[in-house]
Amino acid sequence: MTSDGMANTSSDESAVSAATSAMILPGRRRGFEARLDQDTLILETPASSRRIPITAIERTEASKSGGRGFVVVLTAPRAARPASWTVHGRSAASVRAFADALQRKLPVRDAAEPRDDGTLLVTETPTAKPPVDRRRVTSRIGVSFYLLAAAAMLTAGILGTYEWYSALLC
Repeated sequence: MTSDGMANTSSDESAVSAATSAMILPGRRRGFEARLDQDTLILETPASSRRIPITAIERTEASKSGGRGFVVVLTAPRAARPASWTVHGRSAASVRAFADALQRKLPVRDAAEPRDDGTLLVTETPTAKPPVDRRRVTSRIGVSFYLLAAAAMLTAGILGTYEWYSALLC
């Protein structure tokens, strides 16, 4: 096989892996992220996960957050006001790259074409919170109590109260 054939094969493999991987935009706060899959935009928050099909998105607009956010506007019938969500990221460059990638995936629509209601295509599922680990909570309370007692003993020793040495025995 020639070197050109090998280069062509490797570029085809990279194109396939790039097409199948999801683009992820970490949010400004912990637990928030936006993920762009093949045909779905997924907005994750600590409380819920919102799946928006690409066909339900009309356009993206720049947000007024200093370049670190953009607005996703859904399709809507002519008489209705379209729903929208604002997506925030940590850096302006990553937000711009994510918004450009989303814009490239949007279908081209004719202005006279009737629009369906995009909110009907969005699915929102609550995120299950992990159960509380009682052993961890109990150990944290115990350690906090002992640290508070040590601080009280140290304060008594520093202030020079009588019999401060009894604090050391405790």
